[in-house]
Amino acid sequence: MPKFGFFSSGLAAGAALVVLYFAGIVMLALVAIHALIAAVIAFVPVIYVESRRYWAVTNEDPGFIATLQLAFLISGAAAFALDLLLGTHVSVPAMIAALDLTHFEFARRQPLITSVLDYYAVALGPTPWTWLRYVGLHVAIVLVFAGVVYRVTADEEREPEPPMKRYLQILVLSGVAVGTAAVTLFPLTTWAMIALRNLKN
Repeated sequence: MPKFGFFSSGLAAGAALVVLYFAGIVMLALVAIHALIAAVIAFVPVIYVESRRYWAVTNEDPGFIATLQLAFLISGAAAFALDLLLGTHVSVPAMIAALDLTHFEFARRQPLITSVLDYYAVALGPTPWTWLRYVGLHVAIVLVFAGVVYRVTADEEREPEPPMKRYLQILVLSGVAVGTAAVTLFPLTTWAMIALRNLKN
């Protein structure tokens, strides 16, 4: 009997690991797709701002979308790490986790987030301190994003601008890219995830 119990426990643990493995793959695929869509959406405003300022970061090359996708992926991973550390809900995985938050209503558990506005009420928090924390997280995301773009595009032999000036240009364009995704794609993603959750329930 003890041997059977040990075997069944091992089997259950193995099954749980397999489920976690495939869940991780699915989450990674969702985040990668989200980053690609964000890169495509952000590309147009980025090259518009660049052309108005006569900068030469993207050179209006559609291949720069791959750089933007990588930057969205890495900055998103940094945002998720900060979410885990601070208990916030700014990154896509943390937003999905926030959809499981509940509260009691008429002695029954109900979802805390039932609309996009509910999500932002949770993500922003109730006090000026939590609002500043939300803004601070996005500043950190922009800095990581700019760091990735700078590392990928930097070429000392071809760069006509001093390094600091070029980094400031990339920082502005990174703010445009992250801001564009934050006000367009992220609310749509939140709405879609709420709709999927409601269909599942």
